This record gives sequence, structure tokens and C-alpha cells, in this order.
Amino acid sequence: KTETNDGTITILTVARLVPEKGLEYGIKAVCEVLRKHPDINLKYHIFGSGPLEVFLKKLTRDLGITEAVLFFGPIGQDRVVEEMKNADIFFLPSIAEALPVCLMEAQAMKLPVIATDVGSVSQVIVNGKSGFIVPVRDVEAMANKLEYLVEHPECWPEMGKAGRDHVMDQYDIRKLNDRLLEIFRVLLDGAPRESAKH
Repeated sequence: KTETNDGTITILTVARLVPEKGLEYGIKAVCEVLRKHPDINLKYHIFGSGPLEVFLKKLTRDLGITEAVLFFGPIGQDRVVEEMKNADIFFLPSIAEALPVCLMEAQAMKLPVIATDVGSVSQVIVNGKSGFIVPVRDVEAMANKLEYLVEHPECWPEMGKAGRDHVMDQYDIRKLNDRLLEIFRVLLDGAPRESAKH
């Protein structure tokens, strides 16, 4: 996907609104890009809920970017896929992360990604090819890479293809998705589906 007909570029984050996800730094980075490029129609869509919601919304107000940074609350897995289809860039500014499955999903959906150097992110992203890995809490580095992608939409398809190829090569996405769905069911329902059969 390239930018929409009206020229909007959509950055997407799907994460719980908790300190570990580093959204404070992500919002500040987006703010830097908006300051440098006031002419660009940039939207940052954040999906998720958590204890930092009030703090993060206040931060966007204080920075004067409430029109660009939009909070949508939690969504189910089907909607995650839909939002990834509609986004241009996937952004995960985490401070701590184990195995960031959403990065695999974003790349499987051919999205260029920007994420921080935590956990196994360096195994999931091919730095410089399928996306960019930046230092934790480094707002300037995040802003620079976001700015690069915003300024070079022509590189999105190539990066997206590199990401998809990497994920398909490294991970069996069908097995992964079955496992993911089971995890989501446990989180949402409190018990695995068909648990009686196991």
C-alpha cells in the first residue's frame, strides 16, 4: 500500500498502554516529524488499552498533536489485520519486549516497520531492509527513521516484500497464527477453547 488518495500517511501501533511499550517516546517521535513536516498529512493510530491511557492522551494534548495522534482502544485479532492492511508504517517503540509477534504480523502484511532494539526484535526485523531498529528511548533516532519512511514512500513496497519474505522464511506463519489465536483466546476468555479435549 502507498499513501491514500488524500495523501494521508498512517503509522500504526498495536500495544497495551503500559510503560514497557514505550509509547511516550513513540508519540514524541511522531511529534518531531510533524514539527519538521507540517505540510504532511500524518496520522498515528494507537490501538490498545492500559493504565497509561490518561497520561498518553494528556501528552498528546500538551504537545498539540491530538488531531494527528488517535487512540482507538483495544481490538480483536481480525481488526488488527484490517488495520494493518490500511496502515503504511508499523511502529513499536518498546522499552521491553520478548518475542514481538505483532512485528511478525506487520511484516507478513508487507508493512515497513520501525522498532527498538529489545528482546528478539533484531531477529524479527532485517535492519535497513524490512525496517529499522533504533535504540530504546531514543526519540531522535525514532523520528529520523520515521521521517525517512515518510519522505520515501517509494521504498515501502520493497521493504514490505523483504519483511514478508523474512517472516515466511524464518517462521511458519500458519503454525504461529494457530498458537497466537490460542493465546488470544486464553487472554480474552480466561481458558483455552476446547480445553476439555486436551
